[in-house]
Amino acid sequence: SVFDADPPCYELDYTPTPQTGSSWLKITNAKDAKMALSILASKLAFVWWWATSDDFHATNEGLGSTPVDISALSCEAKARLQALGDRLIADFPNHVQFTKYAGKWMGNYVHSEMRDITDEIDTILAEELGYTDLLPVLEHAYYCAYKPTGDRPGTLRYDPAKAGVNPDAIPTVQDPI
Repeated sequence: SVFDADPPCYELDYTPTPQTGSSWLKITNAKDAKMALSILASKLAFVWWWATSDDFHATNEGLGSTPVDISALSCEAKARLQALGDRLIADFPNHVQFTKYAGKWMGNYVHSEMRDITDEIDTILAEELGYTDLLPVLEHAYYCAYKPTGDRPGTLRYDPAKAGVNPDAIPTVQDPI
């Protein structure tokens, strides 16, 4: 998942704690950061990551290699992508899932639930980069790659700390071997 600030994370007793495993791309200004957020939330970036990564870790190097040259985008496209970055940021809190993992309640933003925004991003990128005729192929690749097995057992689509869930009532998912 990509985001502008870490999703919520809690100890098993719901004490807030920092996320682990997050790393950050260094972007020089807020406008470029919002544009990059939009691009990295796109299906294009997801399929690129899936095809070129280990299909688990989202690294700075991997995300930074997404094949979009921001300097080649039109001013209008840049402005639209920045505005869509703002919309993503505003919508993230509405699309958080939590999984008991690594001894914590790990929050993550569910981009697939923000398709109204990410589809606009992909349309802009396709128009700018000249592959509108290939959008159905991108959509197919995305569906082949995105969570074909569903959520991990114990994943919640609500914030357990705010819902008052008994911390011991939900099973813990074991770390992969």
